Amino acid sequence: MKRRDFVAGSAALGGVTFLSPIAFAQKSGGGDQAKVPIEDFFRNPQFDQVTLSPDGQSLAAIISINGRRNLAVIDMAKNDVFGLTNFKESDVNEYQWQNNERLLFRLQDLTPDPNYLTQGDGLFAINKNASSFREVFKPTKQGDAAKSSVSLVYRFVGGQITPLPGGDEILIVSNERSADSGDLYRVNTVTGRKQLVTVERPSYVRRYLTVDGKPRVAVTDDPDTGLEAIWSFSGEKNAWIKLEEWDPLTNAGVEPIAFDFDGSLFVSARAGQDKAALYRYDLAAGKLGERLVGHKDYDIGYGNGSFLATSAASDLIMDAKKKKLAGIVIQAEKPDFIWLDEQWARWHATLNNALPDRVNRMTPAGDSGRILVRSSSDRDPGRWYLFEPEKRTLQELVASRTWIKPQQMAERKPVRYAARDALSIPAYLTLPTGATAKGLPTVILPHGGPFVRGDFWSFDAWSHFLASRGYAVLQPEFRGSRGYGWKHYRAGWREYGRAMQNDITDGARWLIQQGIADPKRVAIMGHSYGGYAVMMGLVLEPDLYRCGLNSAGVTDPIYSFEQRIGGRPVPASVMKMFNAVVADLEKDRDVFSAVRQAERIKVPVLMAYGAEDPTVRRIDGDRMKAALDRSKVPVEFVIYPDQGHWWDEATRIDYFKRAEAFLAKHLA
Repeated sequence: MKRRDFVAGSAALGGVTFLSPIAFAQKSGGGDQAKVPIEDFFRNPQFDQVTLSPDGQSLAAIISINGRRNLAVIDMAKNDVFGLTNFKESDVNEYQWQNNERLLFRLQDLTPDPNYLTQGDGLFAINKNASSFREVFKPTKQGDAAKSSVSLVYRFVGGQITPLPGGDEILIVSNERSADSGDLYRVNTVTGRKQLVTVERPSYVRRYLTVDGKPRVAVTDDPDTGLEAIWSFSGEKNAWIKLEEWDPLTNAGVEPIAFDFDGSLFVSARAGQDKAALYRYDLAAGKLGERLVGHKDYDIGYGNGSFLATSAASDLIMDAKKKKLAGIVIQAEKPDFIWLDEQWARWHATLNNALPDRVNRMTPAGDSGRILVRSSSDRDPGRWYLFEPEKRTLQELVASRTWIKPQQMAERKPVRYAARDALSIPAYLTLPTGATAKGLPTVILPHGGPFVRGDFWSFDAWSHFLASRGYAVLQPEFRGSRGYGWKHYRAGWREYGRAMQNDITDGARWLIQQGIADPKRVAIMGHSYGGYAVMMGLVLEPDLYRCGLNSAGVTDPIYSFEQRIGGRPVPASVMKMFNAVVADLEKDRDVFSAVRQAERIKVPVLMAYGAEDPTVRRIDGDRMKAALDRSKVPVEFVIYPDQGHWWDEATRIDYFKRAEAFLAKHLA
């Protein structure tokens, strides 16, 4: 038992108890950073997605069993773990509590069938004592849905799950009735009984928000016009009323996030400004209401890392006891908290004093008075605590990766540098622990997407692994990255292979100018769009990089585009979006295709692809390999059977062992 006193403002909370985390037999890293095994960086977390039941009495988590992610419940009193699943060929991708006794979970499909519109193997339910297991919803196959020219290119809307209080029913959105629009179903997860709720609905729904088990708001994307709209359900004669409509290629529009306890709606909107802010929305008037919170440098809501605002709801900290919005998390260069409730502000200050130099994220368990705290940093993958303010106790529960020693990890420092056109580029810089920041071998690590928030101030296995091997690592948030305002996002349109790539190059040259990077020992490495940036970096800067490492990387954006369309007529809105945001399909191909410019590449390349990747098809790797062979460029090429876009534990470890040897060979 450890004991610590801490202070919030002028009031001390004494007698704080930290319980030891549940212990497993682990391999441990060495005494210094350079000796940490690759496996320690890339094996599955010991505990992940830890949550409390609504009554705050039970703890659940995803745990690693035989290298797979499985679902478990944890007895907090006995420090005992009970595995609910034991999958050997699939992974539990995500889960949530349905009620105090029952959990819902999805599986990750390791060999994706291109006929599936989902990205998983359906929805399952199980009691916390492992009883009453049921498959609740099967994945929708193309053949089971209405025929549509957009069935493989239109955004899949399934996945929203809303548990209904006091019973065994949930609301779920599925494409079962239509390939290009979502319906809301009421499902009993014990009996399997299913009822269609949205008998009438607008066309092309991608999201619903509900109140008391009933649809209240829908958001639509029209594939013919390309316009998005927000609709309100009147409840009279199943009528849906269109409130607003906008072109997503402008900074107009609103993105619903969640309902408040009083039935009012929170939305993210730019309202003609550069940064998205949090507003209330007046459903009766069909317009924005009070502006609640904004930030001068960062978006709040849908700009924070995804195309949709569903994830933004978790950034709203709702107090079920007081029935109010208590606070908001802003994904700034380091997570920032804005508190609308003084008591929560004091609690957070208390935690920050007890757990300094960390991000301490509080999630209340219903109205139980118990709060789950996830405490993490750039060096620590995170650990969870049970905070009970009324009892003035803080109990340590479990840790994400007990084998990671924060003192062995490097600092991930937020930095900014100027692109050649003076646009400010945010980035994260990681330097080897104990090394002098001069003349270091360097790896430039662009993110995937590309139109997402790529990196956050958190533990990042890629950068820590590379730093542990002596490399400086730069992770640029090049133009087009989200979360930094409309101007930064909009500046990336039609800049594949152009200004987006220049931003990455300018980051490498900035490190050289600072004296941090050895100009003769710079590599570029990335996954997905990051892999595309690798290949284009080698095309455009043949004298800058010594080598490139491309995993699951696009090599010509049209390949994936053609594969997804599958010979069907391309919807006008898809063509409009592609031509506006990526490039002109015909005129620009010689500019944005790495395959067509392979003869300009002069340095060795490591390329790795999943044979069953539905996102970036194997064809991207095969055609790039063939083009490089024609140019006699040294290529190490690996295809991982039965792997999709995101690889399992064994595959990750194998790839990074190859990467370690490849970098050591070419940056020596």
